[in-house]
Amino acid sequence: PASPHGTTEKLTFTATVTGVTGIKPTGSVTIHDGRGDTCTGNLRSAGTAKCSFSEKKGLRNITAHYNGDSNYTTVAKTKKVVVKG
Repeated sequence: PASPHGTTEKLTFTATVTGVTGIKPTGSVTIHDGRGDTCTGNLRSAGTAKCSFSEKKGLRNITAHYNGDSNYTTVAKTKKVVVKG
């Protein structure tokens, strides 16, 4: 039988943070899935951080929030994502 909660799909989101030439951003990125779940990932040497969520189908507003470091201030960006489930 079908789950009463609906099916979910595991999605991995990658946030990329870039800086000026020669000064790489460090620190972490917190990703919010728009439903109350959050995940914080440390930036890797390529300037990326990844987080995974299990999502039901529907429209999500995914927000990536760079937490800043000694060279860069915080910044956030939101994208709409359709989960097909």
